Amino acid sequence: MSTQLVSERAAVRRRSARAWMIGTLGPATMLGGVVWAFLQPYRITLLHPHGQGFWWLAIEAPILVVLAGIAFAFLHWMFATGFLLLGLCLLAQAVVGDEVWRRRRWRAYLWPGLAFLMGVLMWPVMVLYTNSTIHMVAHGSWAQAMMLAGGAELGLVRGKLKSSYWHLTMPLAFLVSGTAILVHEQNGWLFARAAFLHHLIGWLMIAGAIFPFAAAFRPRSVVWRSGFALAFVVLGVLLYCDRDVAPIFGHISAQAGTPHR
Repeated sequence: MSTQLVSERAAVRRRSARAWMIGTLGPATMLGGVVWAFLQPYRITLLHPHGQGFWWLAIEAPILVVLAGIAFAFLHWMFATGFLLLGLCLLAQAVVGDEVWRRRRWRAYLWPGLAFLMGVLMWPVMVLYTNSTIHMVAHGSWAQAMMLAGGAELGLVRGKLKSSYWHLTMPLAFLVSGTAILVHEQNGWLFARAAFLHHLIGWLMIAGAIFPFAAAFRPRSVVWRSGFALAFVVLGVLLYCDRDVAPIFGHISAQAGTPHR
């Protein structure tokens, strides 16, 4: 009995050590960032005043850097999280069935509302984070397609729309989104990781349109509905893999710039 207690206490100590190491990752990263900032004094605006006032030197520049870093570093990951949640909701509904899923009334609105919301959030992305006409057209197309599909599904759940053909707006959104991604990516597959992922996501959406299309005509098919859900899950995983400039399979174009993030 005493041997068992000693073993259990040793296991607790090992788990505690691992938990402590994991818990220190965040503070260690923050400390490393502060140290790195002091190792690059030329980046500190206070040391290069050039006639600027206190607001610009001490407040505005750091705020802009933080906001820009958050937006560009996590924009793809934010949408990746949304698509992952969307796919998991669809997968749960496909597994348990509509009757069980809709025992809570709000769950029926969950994934259509999320799809519509992501379409709405794509508009500020189009306005604030695109730098060319083709990128604006592509992001605007995604926004309209997601809002159309999400709005149609909301209308069907609410009972405002009666025809089951409104379900076809989802495969249409897949086709529009996939085409827009392929058209706006002007670099080759191995130019950089972002270019590779854009090509892969574009063809995933075009090929994956078969699942919501078939599910519209076979709504009780677990296979088609699960494939529809998993298409969003894979899309979310691919978006999590995105980086600003990074190699893909060891390849990166010299024109892509210095790899970072």
